[in-house]
Amino acid sequence: MYTGCRRSFESCAKLIAAGLGITLASDLGQSFSPPHGVEIIRLDKPLQRTIVIVQLPHTAQRPTVGVVHEAFTRAAAQHGLPPP
Repeated sequence: MYTGCRRSFESCAKLIAAGLGITLASDLGQSFSPPHGVEIIRLDKPLQRTIVIVQLPHTAQRPTVGVVHEAFTRAAAQHGLPPP
């Protein structure tokens, strides 16, 4: 069973240690030490995923929304990815 944990890798790892499933982990998730008995298996070929920005139409003009959008756009460009 896939645990589908979204909150933290630590929570997922505890469920896995209890025998309740498996999960995918990002590079950040792999930086934590897994509980006893939990094994991290690296994939031969990295997976890719698409990240999008979701916002309410009436919030588009807020300065904070613009700052976040610009940060995502810069980060994408630094990694050779299309802008969000």
